[in-house]
Amino acid sequence: NAEVVAGTITCMRDAVDYLTWTFFFRRLLANPTYYHLHASDPESLSSHLQELVTKALDDLSDAGLVEIDGEAVSPSPLGRIGSAYYLKFPTLDTFSSGCEEVANHHDALMLLVAADEFSELPVRHNEELLNADLNRGVRVPLGTDMSSPHTKANLLLQAHFGAVELPIADYLTDTKTVLDNAPRVLRALIEVWAVERMLTAALLAMDLSKGLTPAMWPMEDPLWIT
Repeated sequence: NAEVVAGTITCMRDAVDYLTWTFFFRRLLANPTYYHLHASDPESLSSHLQELVTKALDDLSDAGLVEIDGEAVSPSPLGRIGSAYYLKFPTLDTFSSGCEEVANHHDALMLLVAADEFSELPVRHNEELLNADLNRGVRVPLGTDMSSPHTKANLLLQAHFGAVELPIADYLTDTKTVLDNAPRVLRALIEVWAVERMLTAALLAMDLSKGLTPAMWPMEDPLWIT
């Protein structure tokens, strides 16, 4: 997606040529069986790369990140946002498809933490029990899986907004990880909803963004206007 946005790839042929300059291409030649390449003659190699490119571009097109017209490939507005903010393409699909369900700040927060960027937040052994304890102290308790990294990200952000005491020191490190990613992902979320013309959802996300630095819920800010 980033190469399409940058203009490096403008057609299917460009994408195949681009692959031949990558380390993946070297690995493919060194271990063809692992990559399901059954023959290494030029025709088979070209056909295999074409299949990979077609599948990748179809996936990007299904997610609304690129537009394909025959052999030509061009970036969509969502694709440009994903490239600018270094987002994984499932995240953009989640943001775009879920915007109509956003009615309040917590709905916006739920979609924010649904991003793939939070999927690797560690949930250590028995931390689902700590998450359940933390869940009882936040503003909006969750009914989701307490062993999910997305649930943990939600709870840490709610604790950040509400000045809720964290159960162990590791959660301070985890909160820093979440807060390192949240501003970037939240700005992308706002832009996606602006592109989708979902003004109410975009304004709710902007409220959350303003609450990150002072560590308070938007409605608790004395300058917040309903």
